[in-house]
Amino acid sequence: MALSNNPLVPVLESYLYIRDALTITDRVIDVSSSDLDVAAQLVGTRFEQASRDSATEELLRSYDVWEDYIVLAFWAAFERELIDFISRRFPYAAQPRDTSEVEIAITRAHDRFVERGSIDERLNLFKNLVPADLLTIAHQIKDYRNWVAHQNPNRSRPKKVDAEMTFRYLSFFLETITRYD
Repeated sequence: MALSNNPLVPVLESYLYIRDALTITDRVIDVSSSDLDVAAQLVGTRFEQASRDSATEELLRSYDVWEDYIVLAFWAAFERELIDFISRRFPYAAQPRDTSEVEIAITRAHDRFVERGSIDERLNLFKNLVPADLLTIAHQIKDYRNWVAHQNPNRSRPKKVDAEMTFRYLSFFLETITRYD
């Protein structure tokens, strides 16, 4: 899959721009000599009323939260591409040619599995196409994505995955399966 065809690239570009903006803001705070200097440099932003220390703390917290949400965005684009990949394999199921009972049953089964089915089932469809360690990493990213999305207090937090690693592995997964497209 060429980088230009990778559905994760727009998310990556957004992530990199926001990361750069946070880095620039951090530098402004870092080189400011006082709270007044921070306020003067960052007029019109949420940092205008913040002390240097609280601005730095808030910036670090924001970066961590943003990186988690980027993992969600990468996963959404990845999952949509998996669904589209599977649907391309069964075009007659997605678009029945007639209204026979068989066609209707196939369409319903396709819809249940592809559009509403378990992501684990969808990922496992590719266990013979992608390396086992890549499938394991995809499941780990999915677990982290689920934790970020739901933050269920009854479940322990899985190992954190960072945005760039998520992009790299999910892109490689898509690249691997699209060789069969």
